[in-house]
Amino acid sequence: MSTARTDSTIAALKAKIEKTKKAIELRKSSLEPLQKEHDDAKLRVTKAIEDQKKILKHHAARVRGMESHKKKYQKQLQEKRQNVTVSQNEEFHARLEAKRKETRERRETYLKLKAETQAETVQANKDALKCGICLESYDDDDKLPKVLGCGHTICLVCLDGLEKSNAHLLSCPFCREEISSRKFPTNLFIMTK
Repeated sequence: MSTARTDSTIAALKAKIEKTKKAIELRKSSLEPLQKEHDDAKLRVTKAIEDQKKILKHHAARVRGMESHKKKYQKQLQEKRQNVTVSQNEEFHARLEAKRKETRERRETYLKLKAETQAETVQANKDALKCGICLESYDDDDKLPKVLGCGHTICLVCLDGLEKSNAHLLSCPFCREEISSRKFPTNLFIMTK
């Protein structure tokens, strides 16, 4: 090869190298902002991971504290349950049953007194020994006198008829007071007349 041709090849290669260097520099300059963004993003991710680790560590500590409180309170509850003796429970239930019995007895006494009072009020009336609905005399069988919750007395047959027609909630045929269907006591005062 001739020197002129070698020189032109070298010059062409140098020009190509320069052109490539400029292209590389141009690409490098266009990548610098992206590199900076990448570095910033990497820092943010690292900081977020560290924050998350701190939060998880703090949360784990709180959970451990709550677990220790739970165990402590469970232990206290167990101790309290062990301290309550069976005799205290039995004593409570015995007192409760006594109060219930006393309440039942007082209710029965109240209903009897109410029936007697009502019967004494009606005694002045000649029809006091007859049912106010069917107007038949009371007896020891179907015409058994029953005292309603309001104090009025009607026979068992009429009471059954009222209960069947009104389901479990009925009203007195005399005063219209609503009475829930329960066992109604017998008016013993009328029976002794």
